[in-house]
Amino acid sequence: MGHVFAIVVLALIVGVLIGGVFGPLWRNRASAAPWPGQMHPDDGGVSRKLVELAALADRLQARIDTLERILDTTHAEWRHK
Repeated sequence: MGHVFAIVVLALIVGVLIGGVFGPLWRNRASAAPWPGQMHPDDGGVSRKLVELAALADRLQARIDTLERILDTTHAEWRHK
Protein backbone atom coordinates (compact mmCIF):
# COMPACT_ATOMS: atom_id res chain seq x y z
CA MET A 1 0.00 0.00 0.00
CA GLY A 2 2.87 2.39 0.77
CA HIS A 3 4.44 1.87 -2.66
CA VAL A 4 1.18 2.63 -4.47
CA PHE A 5 0.76 5.86 -2.50
CA ALA A 6 4.36 6.88 -3.29
CA ILE A 7 3.84 6.21 -7.00
CA VAL A 8 0.63 8.26 -7.05
CA VAL A 9 2.29 11.15 -5.24
CA LEU A 10 5.30 10.98 -7.58
CA ALA A 11 3.01 10.96 -10.63
CA LEU A 12 1.16 14.01 -9.32
CA ILE A 13 4.40 15.89 -8.66
CA VAL A 14 5.75 15.08 -12.12
CA GLY A 15 2.44 16.12 -13.70
CA VAL A 16 2.44 19.45 -11.89
CA LEU A 17 6.06 20.12 -12.88
CA ILE A 18 5.44 19.25 -16.52
CA GLY A 19 2.25 21.33 -16.61
CA GLY A 20 4.02 24.25 -14.98
CA VAL A 21 6.81 24.23 -17.55
CA PHE A 22 5.04 23.26 -20.76
CA GLY A 23 1.67 24.85 -20.04
CA PRO A 24 2.81 28.46 -20.48
CA LEU A 25 4.89 27.53 -23.52
CA TRP A 26 1.92 25.83 -25.13
CA ARG A 27 -0.35 28.78 -24.34
CA ASN A 28 2.09 31.26 -25.90
CA ARG A 29 2.49 29.11 -28.98
CA ALA A 30 -1.26 28.78 -29.41
CA SER A 31 -1.67 32.57 -29.51
CA ALA A 32 0.99 33.03 -32.20
CA ALA A 33 0.36 32.52 -35.90
CA PRO A 34 0.96 28.84 -36.66
CA TRP A 35 3.06 29.41 -39.78
CA PRO A 36 4.59 32.56 -41.26
CA GLY A 37 2.76 31.93 -44.53
CA GLN A 38 -0.57 32.18 -42.75
CA MET A 39 0.08 35.75 -41.63
CA HIS A 40 -1.42 38.52 -43.71
CA PRO A 41 0.59 41.71 -44.27
CA ASP A 42 -1.85 43.78 -42.21
CA ASP A 43 -2.14 41.35 -39.28
CA GLY A 44 -0.77 42.84 -36.09
CA GLY A 45 1.00 45.70 -37.83
CA VAL A 46 3.40 43.46 -39.75
CA SER A 47 3.84 46.01 -42.52
CA ARG A 48 4.54 48.74 -39.95
CA LYS A 49 7.11 46.51 -38.27
CA LEU A 50 8.78 45.81 -41.62
CA VAL A 51 9.11 49.54 -42.25
CA GLU A 52 10.65 49.99 -38.78
CA LEU A 53 13.09 47.14 -39.39
CA ALA A 54 14.09 48.55 -42.78
CA ALA A 55 14.80 51.94 -41.16
CA LEU A 56 16.83 50.22 -38.45
CA ALA A 57 18.82 48.32 -41.09
CA ASP A 58 19.56 51.59 -42.90
CA ARG A 59 20.81 53.21 -39.67
CA LEU A 60 22.98 50.21 -38.86
CA GLN A 61 24.45 50.22 -42.36
CA ALA A 62 25.29 53.92 -41.99
CA ARG A 63 27.04 53.18 -38.69
CA ILE A 64 29.04 50.34 -40.26
CA ASP A 65 30.05 52.60 -43.14
CA THR A 66 31.21 55.27 -40.66
CA LEU A 67 33.23 52.76 -38.66
CA GLU A 68 34.85 51.42 -41.83
CA ARG A 69 35.83 54.94 -42.91
CA ILE A 70 37.35 55.58 -39.47
CA LEU A 71 39.28 52.31 -39.61
CA ASP A 72 40.46 53.06 -43.16
CA THR A 73 41.98 56.35 -42.02
CA THR A 74 43.46 55.14 -38.74
CA HIS A 75 44.43 51.54 -39.55
CA ALA A 76 44.60 51.10 -43.31
CA GLU A 77 45.70 47.45 -43.03
CA TRP A 78 42.64 46.32 -41.02
CA ARG A 79 40.89 44.87 -44.08
CA HIS A 80 43.85 42.60 -44.86
CA LYS A 81 44.03 40.91 -41.48
